[in-house]
Amino acid sequence: MTILLGFYYVVKFRRIIINYGIIIYFKMIVFMFYYKNLIYDIHFTEIILDKKFLEKFLKQRRIQQNAIFYFRETMLPKLFI
Repeated sequence: MTILLGFYYVVKFRRIIINYGIIIYFKMIVFMFYYKNLIYDIHFTEIILDKKFLEKFLKQRRIQQNAIFYFRETMLPKLFI
């Protein structure tokens, strides 16, 4: 089950993985598992609480959301006119 979830997150966040490399990919998998309450390990929480990683992850999400919002509000109406 956890392996399947891991593959799901690899596919879902492959752009971030490409941008930040394998270490971030590993941290993200762990972060997601921790978020889903599948891992209760102090060592993993130490990795997750790496401040730089969390900042990068959240910044990437923000950029993505802004891009989606911009596309939806400006580009889509132009396509249908």
